[in-house]
Amino acid sequence: MAKAGTYPAKKRETLVEAPGLRVRHLELETDQCVPWHTHTEITDTFVVLAGPLIVETRDPDAAHRLETGDILPIPAGQPHYVHGDNGPCRFLALQGVGTYDYVPVSEDD
Repeated sequence: MAKAGTYPAKKRETLVEAPGLRVRHLELETDQCVPWHTHTEITDTFVVLAGPLIVETRDPDAAHRLETGDILPIPAGQPHYVHGDNGPCRFLALQGVGTYDYVPVSEDD
């Protein structure tokens, strides 16, 4: 299972980091993903710069297909998995408010 920052990504750049808030720019190739994980305190808010982007969630189970310009918040504690839709994607992850952590979740959980 991947730990924070160990999954492959074409680009991973921190744009802002301040107490309680982090903004990251990520670019994923066709075969790349952000593996299943959750956060203890922070909400991940995805802003799609070039899509489509798929954000799968559990509790409730859903697959959110986001287009360029779409925004989707994933609350703390909700497992999620992020990938393109059969192609590359580029997005911002706004992460706050609280202490950032990355808690891997099994694909079967």
